[in-house]
Amino acid sequence: MKYLQAFFYGNYDWSYFPLLPWLAYPLAGFSFGLIRQKAWYAKIRKAEYYILAGSFILLIIGFDHGFSISTNLELYYHHHWVFFLWAIAFMIFWAIGLKWVRKCCSIPPLANYLQWAGRNVTAFYIFQWLLIGNIATAIFKTQAGWMLPIWFIFILAFSSLLTYYWFIIRLPLLERD
Repeated sequence: MKYLQAFFYGNYDWSYFPLLPWLAYPLAGFSFGLIRQKAWYAKIRKAEYYILAGSFILLIIGFDHGFSISTNLELYYHHHWVFFLWAIAFMIFWAIGLKWVRKCCSIPPLANYLQWAGRNVTAFYIFQWLLIGNIATAIFKTQAGWMLPIWFIFILAFSSLLTYYWFIIRLPLLERD
């Protein structure tokens, strides 16, 4: 019974990504996609400043809570709805903020890279977590804090290369079918 419970919502330290709460994130993304297709979405776009400000306020108010959960794996894997709302506010702030940065000071290579990464986010995510999962199990808690930016750049670059080559290999195979 505990294995079935762990799949859905059980709070077991060996159970990563139970269906709840993690199913809520793709459902939220799907919902946002549906909302963008509606005619009334144009009216909301005019309110982006208020949406950005509101999400920023939620991020600031809930920062201690959100940060403490984000940095504690046991809490992160089995978080509750308050953190979910904080994470959604973070994603909204990030998405609108990047859009505004791109409008006002677009650097074409960076903008092209971000668009490419966004279009290929699933493959990117899989490669990223395969790398992180395998590297982290070998060196978890052995790295100095100053190594974080170096590991970030390495994981980002290697995930990008793997994703790029995956599509180079995969697309000709799909065209043959």
